[in-house]
Amino acid sequence: MSTSKQAGAAPLPTVSFVSEIFAGDRYTDDGIRFATKAEALAYGKTRANAAYRASASDEPVNYRWTDGKLAQAEPAYVPPYVRY
Repeated sequence: MSTSKQAGAAPLPTVSFVSEIFAGDRYTDDGIRFATKAEALAYGKTRANAAYRASASDEPVNYRWTDGKLAQAEPAYVPPYVRY
């Protein structure tokens, strides 16, 4: 998860949630980002017989969890910038 660690820097806004599992001596993730914390927790529950958690991320959503299945998310539509 990429977050701002500089002293005095404003925290970055939460854009997505990441499912992390405890492996060895730390939490780790697989790069999958969800729109909701509930999706990240549901996905984490299916990944391993290990401790898991959902954490906020400043990275864009790239997957969704629906009906117990992982599916790649459609990219968000960003309208073109019109100069006047």
